[in-house]
Amino acid sequence: MKHFNKNFPSRGFSFQDLLDMLKDNLNRQNKHLILVLDELSYIIMKNDDIIYALTRINDETLNTSQRLSIIGIIRDISSLNNLDESTLSTLQSNIIHFNKYSKNQIIDILKSRVKISIKPNVIDYNIFDMISNLVYKSGDMRKALYMLWASIKIAEERNLKKVSPECVRLANNKTISNFSQDLLISIESHKLILLFSILNVLEKNKKSYGLISKIKEEFQQICEYLKLSIFSYSQIMNYLHELEKYGIISIKIKSKNIRGRQAQVSINDISLELLKKKLLSIFESRGLNI
Repeated sequence: MKHFNKNFPSRGFSFQDLLDMLKDNLNRQNKHLILVLDELSYIIMKNDDIIYALTRINDETLNTSQRLSIIGIIRDISSLNNLDESTLSTLQSNIIHFNKYSKNQIIDILKSRVKISIKPNVIDYNIFDMISNLVYKSGDMRKALYMLWASIKIAEERNLKKVSPECVRLANNKTISNFSQDLLISIESHKLILLFSILNVLEKNKKSYGLISKIKEEFQQICEYLKLSIFSYSQIMNYLHELEKYGIISIKIKSKNIRGRQAQVSINDISLELLKKKLLSIFESRGLNI
């Protein structure tokens, strides 16, 4: 609204009031608004009524020009399942799936950021390659950029002339406290409960990995406690593979002939203590008392 009126007040109007005024301005000026909503899952979690209202804005103007188009950017497409069917059908009419960044693409983006922000000859190619190797499985560019920034800050603190590989290793240890919060809040609750179950199993057995059979038992116990539906083995495996794609866990199959019992899950690059605190915080914000 401030685009149409620079003196428009920041307070005093409900969302519906703002939406009605926006429609009036678009009609009066014969404009079409393309609204791009990044991290759509976060908006859905906070207030799905807003998404519903935006998708219905054109319903009252069937015989006139459509004034609003929505592009939603979302990490986990299953987050849309929290919406009502009519809103879901509207948002799912056209879906474009983007592949995760490749190693070379991650390196190209890192190099372009360094070119405009860092003095020459401070970072060698091996540093870009090292960061890319750490994040390419998840394809999370935000994590890669944070690691680059943190590596440079560590080099500054140590009065180094160049960013060293050790700076990257130290930055990787810090990453969980920054990048993961945005990633975790975009993942739907059942998957986070499964991740929480993995943490519990790893803490109980004091090993670097947990058996999927034990994780399944823990997951089902938590679901029963929260009075949530129980999931099949195949559903749990699908969730585990999605968590693996995010780069949070690793899955290793020791024996393909024994279903689940010899499948091992590990968390190698993230502090279990920090991750558990973040999960508990997210559960609390969603009204899940675990």
